[in-house]
Amino acid sequence: MEKLFKLKANGTTVRTEILAGLTTFMTMAYIIALNPNLLTNFAVGTPLWNGVFLATCIASAIGTICMAFFANKPFVMAPGMGLNSFFAVVVANIAVINECEYESAFQAALVIILVEGIVFLILTLLKVREKDRGGHSSRRALRHRSRHRPDADERGPWLQRRYLL
Repeated sequence: MEKLFKLKANGTTVRTEILAGLTTFMTMAYIIALNPNLLTNFAVGTPLWNGVFLATCIASAIGTICMAFFANKPFVMAPGMGLNSFFAVVVANIAVINECEYESAFQAALVIILVEGIVFLILTLLKVREKDRGGHSSRRALRHRSRHRPDADERGPWLQRRYLL
């Protein structure tokens, strides 16, 4: 364990990491049950619910194992509830608008999520997300702004009071 994760270099022990892992699991375990309920409209015990439950467990395990062994980071990966809520609402709307079954609306919603992922991948590869409207990188803009705009502490307490009133 020491060789693999460099515990001493990171100032931790096996016991600390096991306790941290158990604590993190207990903190995030609700996602295992909430995710299938949210995505299947609380159809507990149906094949769809069982499939989403299993997929949530497998995706979380694969993501966490990849973070541990490839990135050597103590991060737990699980499906995000924000995207899942969005997905459930989109599926429900597609089903209602097109008068189709809830299960078949999943396909259309998955295509929407796939297209969104491809668009963000293209924007990232073209470095569009790093540029501001003037074509400058966001980091450069932030550095420039912080150099020419001193903090409130540097401007004096009178200015702080003025903004608080």
